[in-house]
Amino acid sequence: MLKQFLLNYKQELMERKIDLTNSFQNNEMLIKENEEYIRFVEASEDKNYGSFSPQSYNTNNNNLAKLKELKEKQKQLKEVSARKKEEIEHIDQRLSELLSIIEEVK
Repeated sequence: MLKQFLLNYKQELMERKIDLTNSFQNNEMLIKENEEYIRFVEASEDKNYGSFSPQSYNTNNNNLAKLKELKEKQKQLKEVSARKKEEIEHIDQRLSELLSIIEEVK
């Protein structure tokens, strides 16, 4: 009975790890996409836009606001990614401990 409980717990941890790993990978992909978009916005921003353009300078200010928003989102994505990575490492430790306990029970 104890052995079955431990095996079930191992299975739950493994499923949680798989879910977290998938979520972590998706988050990492979002970070890369966001980084590319930040580079695109930065590259499209011309420092002399207001001096040489007959158009309103407000468009450039919109880019600055968008860039600030993107960088804040990037910071949040990286924090989430770090938490997920820590949780995956914690699960790995628990699985390692659990496997040694299962071996002792056998």
